[in-house]
Amino acid sequence: MATPSGSIKAMMRLAVTRSRAALDATHELGHAYILSHVLHLNCWLHQHRGKPTVVREQAEVALKLPAEHCFSFWEQHAVFWRGWGLAAAGEATAGSATMRDAIESLQGMGVVNQRPFLLGLLADVYRRTETPTKALLLLDEALTIVDSTQERWFEAELHRLRAEPHVTSSFRCPDQAKVSLHRALAPAREQGAKFWELRAATSLARLRRDRGKRTEARDLLAPIYGLVHRRIDTPALQDAKSLLDQLT
Repeated sequence: MATPSGSIKAMMRLAVTRSRAALDATHELGHAYILSHVLHLNCWLHQHRGKPTVVREQAEVALKLPAEHCFSFWEQHAVFWRGWGLAAAGEATAGSATMRDAIESLQGMGVVNQRPFLLGLLADVYRRTETPTKALLLLDEALTIVDSTQERWFEAELHRLRAEPHVTSSFRCPDQAKVSLHRALAPAREQGAKFWELRAATSLARLRRDRGKRTEARDLLAPIYGLVHRRIDTPALQDAKSLLDQLT
């Protein structure tokens, strides 16, 4: 489904409002399983908003519920989010180990749904901590699962993440990065996923800028940013705005 022009900010604001309402309703309902699910979705939302403290707080609340009611599935998701919160707050070693343990536990349960997403987030931590080999291996695994299961909602971001080590690490290869970023743009556009398209366009525009193609970079990024910008309150939008300011 296509995202209406200029609505990412409004949709994010609505999502935060609805998530709070859902938490209030499930606390009132007193159903531990549903609350575990809602807390997981809240962690997912605030991860996209770049709010590691909120994610970690929600994960800690969620961890108390599965321990009491033996919801192993939700418990491992809460463990994963606690790890992501640690990594995003600067404790990359402890955080990535916690994330990896949770992913392995879910795999042991036979869980495949959302596995590419979890692998992608762990790969991003490895990428940021200068372990690009691990990051690329995880991203290849995630993309193989995508092809197998057809769970493609995170596919664009996986390709974008796969480009990053070829831009910023010892694996530097701008041509390979370009290929991955075009692969990221294609499914984002096919799905009408403006958020993922913006992220891929930002990375590709930065690559073009670094190669001296400033006009091409601006021409790529400005239209999609113009569709989605409105107010700026997420890391992805802030990153795009900062780059576009440099280019203009």
